[in-house]
Parts: sequence; C-alpha cells; structure tokens
Amino acid sequence: MRWRIPVAFLMFAAAALAQTPAEGGPPNLLEEARRTALNYSKSLPDFICTELIHRFEGYGPTGPLRPTDVLTLQLTYFQMKENYKLVARNNKSTKASLASVGGAFSQGEFGSKLMLLFHPTSKAEFTFEEWTTIGDRRVAVYTFRVKRVNSHFEMRVAQNSVVAGYHGEVFIDEPTQRVLRVAETIDVPEGFPVQFSHNTEDYDFVDVSGHAYLLPVRCESLAADLPPVRGRGGRLMDTESQKANQIRYRNVIEFRDYRKYAAESTLSFDTPAGPPKE
Repeated sequence: MRWRIPVAFLMFAAAALAQTPAEGGPPNLLEEARRTALNYSKSLPDFICTELIHRFEGYGPTGPLRPTDVLTLQLTYFQMKENYKLVARNNKSTKASLASVGGAFSQGEFGSKLMLLFHPTSKAEFTFEEWTTIGDRRVAVYTFRVKRVNSHFEMRVAQNSVVAGYHGEVFIDEPTQRVLRVAETIDVPEGFPVQFSHNTEDYDFVDVSGHAYLLPVRCESLAADLPPVRGRGGRLMDTESQKANQIRYRNVIEFRDYRKYAAESTLSFDTPAGPPKE
C-alpha cells in the first residue's frame, strides 16, 4: 500500500513572544517584510483562479520520476479563506473530490506559510546570507530555522500526523520589502512515514481587475516516503530492503488566470495542461 502525503498547516491564535532577530543584513528590511507577511492574507482581494498540479512519482532511491497526472482545480479565495475544487483530471471533467484522487498535495500558499514563518510564536532564527536577483529584482536572502518545539507546521500521512520543525531560505524584495520566494525543508521526526519533504513557493505581482497584488505563481514540492516492507511470516524487513520500495513524489503547481471573485464565477477546465515550466 502506498502512503499518501497531504501536507496541512495548523493555524491558531497565540500570545506574541519575542522572535530571534536576523544577524547582519540590510537594516529594517526583515522587520518590514515580517510586518507585511503577517498582514498578507488581509491585503488580498476576493478572487478566483486556476490551479494546475503536475504530479510525478518515482520508485527506489534513484528511479526516474515519471508523470502520473495533471489536476485542474478551481481555487477560490473569499473572506480570507481558501477553497479548492477539483474540476478536471488530465483535462477531462470530473466530479471526484480532491481527497479521493490520493497522491501528494499541499495547501497554505496564500498566506498561511508566511504567517507561520514570521509569527512571533515560531521564534524563527534568521541570518542574512547574500544578495541575489529574481528576474530583474534585487533580493536579500535570509536563512531561517524554526525548531520543532516552536513549530505549528503539521504533516499528515493517512491517519498519522506530526508537528515538525523546518529550515530553509526566504528571498525578500528590497524595494517593496515583500517575500518573493520561500524554500523550506522539513525536519521530519524519526520514524515518521515521510522521510523527506522540501517545498519552494514563488510569488510575483499579478493584475486582478486593474490592481497589482503579490500572489503565488509557481510552487514545487518534493517528498519521499519509506513504506514498511514485511517478509515471510510478516517479519519487518531491514532499512536497506525498505529503501528499494521507497516512493518519491514531485508536484509542480502553477496558478493562472487570476480574476476578481463573483458569486457567478465559473472555471473552464480546458486550460492547456502542458509540461510544467522548469
């Protein structure tokens, strides 16, 4: 039986605690980005868009990743809440639910991840790394780490769930003081079915009804599990035997056709579902 890896984000209200300041870097940039990120969800309009999820799977530690399917979702953002509706699979209309198709998927690109990273209770430790560019934008790169004891990041596999710490990099646009990219690797607790999880989210300014908003445009998720392997008599095999049965996942997510939400909004699922952009 394959493990399925939906990743969810646990959010709750908590008292503000001091957060570890960044070492070095441009003065005030991180604090301004933090202030913007914590109010990010409130700054977004009600909208609807198309989400395409290109999914891949591979077997064993080095086996090739092969495409499995393309999911087309209608994503509605209304009153700061996200709603995902599966409307097509491999460009064919479907009435199946997103949960019923199984496989790996994630949520939280519309503010949840940013809020969890920058919230004072996470006590994220930031360190300025370098200056680089994304497109024609000059961005400051900070490494970060959120320890498990302070984390609100929840991973779920079937009926199993665990709160995990995570670390990675955040890329902040200097002129606008906004996050343009987050790359995170989950510090998976020992013994959990998922053995590896890495996610990257890219944001850009998108026109919605004549106004520019910073919105997700592309995400990529990589994950690997280690299903238990039992031999004759039901005996659990050793770790090396399990590795041969490892399943690896790759999701490439694209967000397209942002537009203002209206009660009568509809989504056409015949958006070309070509290969994801590298």
